[in-house]
Amino acid sequence: MVSNLTALVENVITCPICLKHFDQPRMLPCSHTFCFQCIQQMVTDNHGVLECPKRDGVKVEGNNIGDLPLNETVRGLLQLFENPNSNIPLCDRCGTNEAEHWCDSDCKHCFCTKCWDSIHEVGQYQHHKKLSVKDKPLEVPRCGEHNDEDQTLKYWCELCSKEMCGNCQQFKHKDHKFVLVTEYVKSLGEKTENGLQGVQSCVNYRSDRVDKMLTEIEEESRVNQSEVTTAIGSLRQLIDERERVLLESVRNTEKDEKKKVEDYKRKLQGEQQNLIEQILKFVVVCHDKNPKKLLDAKKPFEDYIKATDTKLLELKPLTRTEKGLPGLKALKDMETQIRNITLETLKYDNEKLRQLIACIPDKSTYNLSNLKLTDLDMEIVAKELEINTSLTKLRLFMNQISDIGAQHLADALRTNTKMEPQIRKINVTPPPIYSNPQLTELITNNVNSTSVNFSSKNLTDQDMEIVANELLQVNQTLTLLGLDTNQIGDSGAQYLGEALKTNK
Repeated sequence: MVSNLTALVENVITCPICLKHFDQPRMLPCSHTFCFQCIQQMVTDNHGVLECPKRDGVKVEGNNIGDLPLNETVRGLLQLFENPNSNIPLCDRCGTNEAEHWCDSDCKHCFCTKCWDSIHEVGQYQHHKKLSVKDKPLEVPRCGEHNDEDQTLKYWCELCSKEMCGNCQQFKHKDHKFVLVTEYVKSLGEKTENGLQGVQSCVNYRSDRVDKMLTEIEEESRVNQSEVTTAIGSLRQLIDERERVLLESVRNTEKDEKKKVEDYKRKLQGEQQNLIEQILKFVVVCHDKNPKKLLDAKKPFEDYIKATDTKLLELKPLTRTEKGLPGLKALKDMETQIRNITLETLKYDNEKLRQLIACIPDKSTYNLSNLKLTDLDMEIVAKELEINTSLTKLRLFMNQISDIGAQHLADALRTNTKMEPQIRKINVTPPPIYSNPQLTELITNNVNSTSVNFSSKNLTDQDMEIVANELLQVNQTLTLLGLDTNQIGDSGAQYLGEALKTNK
């Protein structure tokens, strides 16, 4: 008990920075406590600002650390732990010197050596029993109902939860169950110490866990930032590249089409000029009013008109098809999708596990073995433990549960105390190096059967390890197992024998 108490106190009086007993324990606004010298060093290393090393966001300016209060509770505990004799009483006679002796005879007082010698050197006092003051008996209060008698309260009534003297025990508490007060106090101290150790362990676990969570949060943020930068950067690069390519394509198309139109226009312009010249000739002939000239011009005009009609037939009117970028409309949908991208909580659920629990007919026993359950699944199981107070047996063999999952279960057991003996029997057995998939499939198909026949399967000693771990330690209803005509030796039988110690 002393060593356990020492460990309990050591955890409280040790600075988490220097790992030594606190020296001037100063308390931050967040209640975390550190040595003043460690605080000064942290300020120096962090450019004049104190950031709580527990990473809870608390900051103190370096010039204000002198105002941080002493943690009087820790300092008092430290003084008691380092100076166990600091509560030595003063001499009852002189009231000045520390007492060194206890008179266990008539005096019943503490004395320093000087006062002891002056009182106990003569007469009957010479024969008084002298004890070290450290061995002074505990002061036991006397019974208030029998204060006229030598009746100390040395018994504890378990029914009434009170102290009692021998007289009270024999009469007033005659039929009540009782124990010695010293025994009860001892058990009470052990119970309290165990409770405090449990709370300390729970608090330390949570503290360590949140420290790890801060690291996880930072790493998760780093990964998410990297993914955002990479994805958006890649998208931005793609958009910039496509913008360049599309704009270049639009410009080239414009250039090519305009050249085609311009070439056509030049040809048309040549014919238009020829037409003007012919019109001029025709006007001149008509203006002369000389039939002979008109007759002479008849054939040239006909040849021009015929040749031009031929050219115009070849120079057909230009047509063009409008060009566009219908794919850009899809960018509107993509724009909406991009705007809707947010950081979301990735919620975990195991609907298969929930349904399995809901369908278990016997609510006093849950067999959740060999289901590849993880720490996250233990949160679901823990909530079920809080709800189902009739649950007394929980089997979790052959799963993937770490200390985090076990802590979820341990927290739930604060409300379901019936499960406490069973929780200690949880066995997170690692799968054997050797594997036999066909055998594992057979076991999975018979995990709840009362009779299993594995005869003539050419099973070996290594297979028996699988049978022991995955079947015998899991299936508590099995009453008959057939293994004849196999290749099983002494080591295989040993695996089965060990497993049968837990499956009777």
